[in-house]
Amino acid sequence: MKSFENLRSLINNKKIWYYTALGFIFIFAIALRINLFISNQCFEDDECRLILTILDKNLRQVFLPLGDAQSAPPLFLVFSKILAYLFGYKEYVLKFIPFVCNIASIFLFYKVISNYFNKKLTVLLALIVFVLVRPFISFSAVFKQYSPDIFVALLCLYYLPKLNLKDLSLKQTVLAAFGACALPFLSLPSVFFIGACAIQNFVLSYKNKNFYKKFILILIPFSLLMVIYYIFNLLPSKLDLESIFPNYWDDCFWNLSVKSFFALISNNLNYNFYPNSLINFLSVLLFWGCYLCFMDNSEKKNISNYILYSLGLILLASLLHLYPFAGRVALYFTPCLVILLFKPFDYYKIRSYAGILVLLCLIPGFCHYDYNYFKNIVNSEFFYPFSSKNLTAVLKEKFNPKEDIILCNSASASSYVFYSSDMKFITDKVYIMNTWPPDRESVFEYLNGLKRGQKYWIYMVKDYSATPISSYIFEWLKGRKILFEKKERKSYLIYFQN
Repeated sequence: MKSFENLRSLINNKKIWYYTALGFIFIFAIALRINLFISNQCFEDDECRLILTILDKNLRQVFLPLGDAQSAPPLFLVFSKILAYLFGYKEYVLKFIPFVCNIASIFLFYKVISNYFNKKLTVLLALIVFVLVRPFISFSAVFKQYSPDIFVALLCLYYLPKLNLKDLSLKQTVLAAFGACALPFLSLPSVFFIGACAIQNFVLSYKNKNFYKKFILILIPFSLLMVIYYIFNLLPSKLDLESIFPNYWDDCFWNLSVKSFFALISNNLNYNFYPNSLINFLSVLLFWGCYLCFMDNSEKKNISNYILYSLGLILLASLLHLYPFAGRVALYFTPCLVILLFKPFDYYKIRSYAGILVLLCLIPGFCHYDYNYFKNIVNSEFFYPFSSKNLTAVLKEKFNPKEDIILCNSASASSYVFYSSDMKFITDKVYIMNTWPPDRESVFEYLNGLKRGQKYWIYMVKDYSATPISSYIFEWLKGRKILFEKKERKSYLIYFQN
């Protein structure tokens, strides 16, 4: 009888169930990322492009424009290059920092929401959604700055709302100034969170004279450093990107119209929470969450205000065309986005009319996090559909330098350059296909100009999703003599005689 009572007590112990569920979420999230890290030992074209721009640069030079439409925070590159100096420019080496930052972000996000939300159920649901965000998972094993961006954003979200400048000692103020100056070199979007902290402190302490002394002590070095950084790095990088990919980010800026604003919000929700396509429900929750944060009078209102100040600065930067707010470059705001979406669920009782309405938005809003999605995310091909490393190895083995010519599409060129160099596969018989504009006429015109009787390799490990040409190449190849063909994931190696 006593053992039965103990069992019933154990079953009814909500704390045990909460931590058990929490453990499962952490284990699943970490195992998923470890699997991707191990499986994705291949650089994608954009990663290769970034590696090639820093390969011959010293640690000082990474603080200057990188060129080739690439841009990344200097300190992220410094730490990555140090690892590369020690262990080589290998996949597991350069992907290590994003991988660690990604996993650390899960624990840090839990710390943030467990301090902010009142309901344990809200904490669990918000954490589940956060760890399931497709681009967040994807960038856990990609040599780009987006996982460190999220980690730094969460560091700011955890510490900065509690920072009260007027109460800092001189030593603490100097440390705060140093931190403010260093963070943008690790993650550029941290500027928005630092700015939000400044606004929040100004609102709370604008009548305090002591506040202004410390504020100016931080503001002067920070502003000077950011002006220098903008003139010598950010602006040249922006102009370089626009010259190579004109109008690339045009749809990611707010032009002050209502239509543009809602398009921006919709694009971010679509990008973050794919495959959930019922964005209207998530939009309702998002604006509802913003309203509740604005009206927040609880002891946690500092965090609510801080999130809104950050969002305001992000939208202002988008309006001024200083920094786009969409896609992967806005991934740093994902933790705040999840918090805003679950704010209404945390605020209302589930059995209330408002609580029922929240559920009627949450359930369809996230209904596509289903069995098919879970089946997909445990498969690395779902995230990384390219296989440049293996196909380069095949090309090296089969290439005949006396007879063959290699043709790369522009989206695969950086992959070829990096992996052919890494494998010491050297030939001058390689060309980038001139197929601009990327339409059928241009592709056919280029391919029809190839020398008759010549043997060619088409190295096409990736195609630009916005301007694809692969379908035109496959159409042109029909009727040609195909000598060898290999398809791995969504990458192609085709050997033909014209």
